[in-house]
Amino acid sequence: MESCCSETFWSLVITTLAGICILSVRMMYKSKCRKVNCCGVEFERDLEIELQEDIKEIENKIQHSSI
Repeated sequence: MESCCSETFWSLVITTLAGICILSVRMMYKSKCRKVNCCGVEFERDLEIELQEDIKEIENKIQHSSI
């Protein structure tokens, strides 16, 4: 019985930590920051390309909704 509770506990802990990591990465991607440093992991990205793609996507949505 004791091993069952232990397995359940560790499954919950691992699942929770994985969820937190995934949500953190998602928030960092959506933040539109040029330079991101989190838990020793640092990366820099070019926002100009992403902004141009976002503008094209919005323009396409507007064109499709007006048709």
